[in-house]
Amino acid sequence: MEQVDQLVDVVAVLSDMGADQNVPKNVRAQMQSLVVVLQSAKEHPVKVHDAMNMLDRVSSDINLDSYTRTQIFSLIGMLEKMQ
Repeated sequence: MEQVDQLVDVVAVLSDMGADQNVPKNVRAQMQSLVVVLQSAKEHPVKVHDAMNMLDRVSSDINLDSYTRTQIFSLIGMLEKMQ
C-alpha cells in the first residue's frame, strides 16, 4: 500500500509541474504524459521504469531552470525507491 501512496505523491508533483507556467511548454507536456503513464493499467514495475526513463530524458533539456531540474531529480529518487 505504501507504493500506491508514493505513486500518488509522484503524480501530484508531476501535475503541479505540468501546470507551472515557469516550466517550458514542452516539459509541461511531457509531465502530463508521465501522469498518464503512471495512471495506466500497466504493471507497477513497468510504469515506474517507463516514468524514470522519461524523466531522465526530460532532465537533460537545456531550457530547464535549476529548480525544475532539482524537482525532476527528486522525482527520479522517489521512483527508484519504489522499484
